[in-house]
Amino acid sequence: MAAMYLSLYNVVQTILWSLALILVTIWTSARSDKLDLYICMAQSTMILDIVHVALGLTRGGLLTTTLQILSRLVVVWFAVHDSRATAESYPWASWCFLLMYSSWAFAEIIRYSYYLKKDKPPQWLKWLRYSAFHLLYPVGVLTGEVPIIYLARTTHEPYDIYWLGYSIVLLSYVPGFPILFLHMVRQRRRALAVNQ
Repeated sequence: MAAMYLSLYNVVQTILWSLALILVTIWTSARSDKLDLYICMAQSTMILDIVHVALGLTRGGLLTTTLQILSRLVVVWFAVHDSRATAESYPWASWCFLLMYSSWAFAEIIRYSYYLKKDKPPQWLKWLRYSAFHLLYPVGVLTGEVPIIYLARTTHEPYDIYWLGYSIVLLSYVPGFPILFLHMVRQRRRALAVNQ
C-alpha cells in the first residue's frame, strides 16, 4: 500500500513540476501573481516529503529534508510576496524569479522521475539525479532565493519582525548552503560509485 501511495505521489509531483516549468516559460511578468501562487501550491505539497521521511516511508535525512523544504517555504509563503512589491525597481529581479522557479522545477522533475524508476532507473536518469544539483542548486539558491529574500527584507523597516526574520534566514544560508551542497556531493559519490 505504501509503495502504491509513493508511486502516485511521485507521479503527481512530476506532473506538478512539469506544469510549473511550462508556466514559467509561458507566463509573462504580467501573470506573475498566478505563477507565484502555482509555485507556492506545488512547493507546499512537498511538506509531505518531510512526513514521508519522518514516518520511514522514504529514506533520507530528516534534518536535511526539513531544511531544504522549509527554506523554500519561507521563500514562497513570505519572501516572494514581499519582494514583488519592490522588484520593479530592480531590473535584475525578474531574472531571480525565473532562475529560481526554473531550477526548482528541473530539480523536482528529475528527482520525482527518478523515484518513479528507482528500482531500475536508466543510467542517464540516475546520473542526472545525482549530478544536476551541481548547477541547479547554486543557481536556485544564489541567483534566486537569496536575492529574493534580500528584496523582501528591503520592504520592511529595519529591526521590525519581518526584517529580523529575513535577516536570520539570509544568515542561515551561510552554513546551510554548504552543508546541504556537501550532503548532496556525498549522496552522489555513494550512488554513482556503485556503477564504477
